Amino acid sequence: MGLRQQDISIGQGMHTQINSMLRSYENGGLSRRQFLEGMVMLAGAATASSQNLMKPAEPLVPVSINHVAIGVKDLARSTDWYTRLFQMEKVHRADRLSILRFGNTRLLLRPELPESKSVRAGRISHVMYGLAQFDEEGVVQRLLELGIDHPKKDGRSFHIKDPDGLDVQLGDEKMGERG
Repeated sequence: MGLRQQDISIGQGMHTQINSMLRSYENGGLSRRQFLEGMVMLAGAATASSQNLMKPAEPLVPVSINHVAIGVKDLARSTDWYTRLFQMEKVHRADRLSILRFGNTRLLLRPELPESKSVRAGRISHVMYGLAQFDEEGVVQRLLELGIDHPKKDGRSFHIKDPDGLDVQLGDEKMGERG
């Protein structure tokens, strides 16, 4: 029984891998057994991937840490330290905020201010978890189901407190990324 195009959807990356393996097999670089083992692994990966795509996204399942916010005594000194030591990219710098990027995660540095009880030098003030398919209503509904009834809205995100009082932010995984 032959497979039709509508039966299988092969992404460009997988298509490239199959072609590469086939060329290696035809040129004697892979044995028949190695070629078949590779095809089985690719088929398994494709099946797992398609099953994940068919599952509806859970409203509170994070896929990333969007950012971590840390209180600092001296914003310029801490910005310099993190960029020099870890080669983080400076994304934004203002009087009361420095945003640094490493990979898909950001580090927010905020100076300790007398009027702010949540920002203290050397302490994490909050962590933002990125949600793959951010749906405000779905997030609020799920929080209510879990007994968290006062999420604080903040743009396209919400802030809640963990059991020990840490500010936990939930929002779109792409929040804060450049265009």
